[in-house]
Amino acid sequence: MGSKYINRYHTFCKSLKNLSKSLNADPKADFVLEGTVLNFNLTFDISWKVMKDILIKELGVLDFAIGSPRETLHQAFTNGIIDND
Repeated sequence: MGSKYINRYHTFCKSLKNLSKSLNADPKADFVLEGTVLNFNLTFDISWKVMKDILIKELGVLDFAIGSPRETLHQAFTNGIIDND
């Protein structure tokens, strides 16, 4: 695995940890909702790219639209990386 692949995974883990902080935050506090939405968008964006890396580099799957989050999620489900929609 290349270092870019590993770095992206570590970024995803940090982003997911930051997103989990929203579970205990007060939604009525200033910027909590906005911060949660921004963290969710970032985490989702990184997550499908990590799945794309796994599909291509680990499983050798190349027959999908590589730049498409929807196609990546579909292929990830088909190949057992994710098991729930």
